[in-house]
Amino acid sequence: MADRPRRTTQTLYFTSLGVYAASFVLPAVINPNPTPSFGWVETWGWQAALMSMATPMVVILGPSNLGYAAAALLIAIGSSRAAIACSVVALVSMAYCGIMLPPRPGDGPFRFPGGHLGPGYYAWLAAGVMMLACGVQTWRQVRKAGMPALGLTHVPPAGE
Repeated sequence: MADRPRRTTQTLYFTSLGVYAASFVLPAVINPNPTPSFGWVETWGWQAALMSMATPMVVILGPSNLGYAAAALLIAIGSSRAAIACSVVALVSMAYCGIMLPPRPGDGPFRFPGGHLGPGYYAWLAAGVMMLACGVQTWRQVRKAGMPALGLTHVPPAGE
């Protein structure tokens, strides 16, 4: 029974990684007025990730992807407090990525968050929320029962 929370956290962890990976192949920004030459997808998830790593943007938008990757690594090795901090930084940066998009004609008076964001952005944001929840859950498990690192780096003795 004590192993059940760890399995739930592992499932959440790997689901987050899967949703994060899927977000790269989904449309991140949708063109509300598609043109025959351009289409309705303005930016795919992988393109948005590359733009966030460009030199001037990496300071503002880089923490979204770098923070997520750091949180995933830190949870796997058992540093849940640092993972929570990285997840929070990543989520703030992810939210900013959606808010910073410029308004377009026809977006209406209410454009938050983004108004023309695609499913890739929301999957990416959901993966960040899941990683934060996983970090908090891992921290609670370590604090409460002393279970290390989702069991990813822990090899139980033969009798366990």
